[in-house]
Amino acid sequence: MNLETYAHLVAGCYAKSEPASNPTGPPPLVVDASWIATAFAVSLRTVRRWDVEAKLPRPIAIDRCIRWRRQEILDWCEAGMPRRHEWEAMREGCSP
Repeated sequence: MNLETYAHLVAGCYAKSEPASNPTGPPPLVVDASWIATAFAVSLRTVRRWDVEAKLPRPIAIDRCIRWRRQEILDWCEAGMPRRHEWEAMREGCSP
């Protein structure tokens, strides 16, 4: 991935607007695949494929809903979007 593409993706993560129903409230703690798709300007199908291919951080399940921690997605973006196993190793302070 070239630097211009990476910069666009990081900007997309931070530029994603929050739902209009709560414009002045705090940002959500967890986000769904639609939020990620919008932030990265890709389809929902692409986000789901990235998850299956372990290209995203590990999601969390709330009942039967799959969500990601918003801050973790932002941190992962800033870290260069490593694959899941590399990301988890980085977070644990180990080398991948």
